Amino acid sequence: MSAVTIRVIPRFQSSITLSGFLNALDGVVASEERIIFMTTNHPERLDPALIRPGRVDVKEYLGYASSYQMKEMFLRFYGGSEDTAEKFADAFSLGPPVSTAFLQGLFISNKAQPEKALEEAKAVKSHKI
Repeated sequence: MSAVTIRVIPRFQSSITLSGFLNALDGVVASEERIIFMTTNHPERLDPALIRPGRVDVKEYLGYASSYQMKEMFLRFYGGSEDTAEKFADAFSLGPPVSTAFLQGLFISNKAQPEKALEEAKAVKSHKI
């Protein structure tokens, strides 16, 4: 008989409460004239008190990155030729859709290496990442 070791990884526990967060947003000590951006992949899981009118006035769906966004983000991050940026955007054309957050992560992990970012884009297209 062999021994089995089970390792329990503790789940992240925040020290802030929903009530504390709501007070920070619009309670007595909240500052005026500010814009707060909240993002989530699961809006259906948010507490209705958090997203009530007055707290959340505008909701926008961002969706996946378009070819134009991919090209422009590539050029802003790396500069260089539009031809390389076009190749980068084209590399995603037949693959799974990607978010702008994914693209930013790809750029950051390949700082000053646009060729490597292009290689990774081609790997995403062929589902190798």
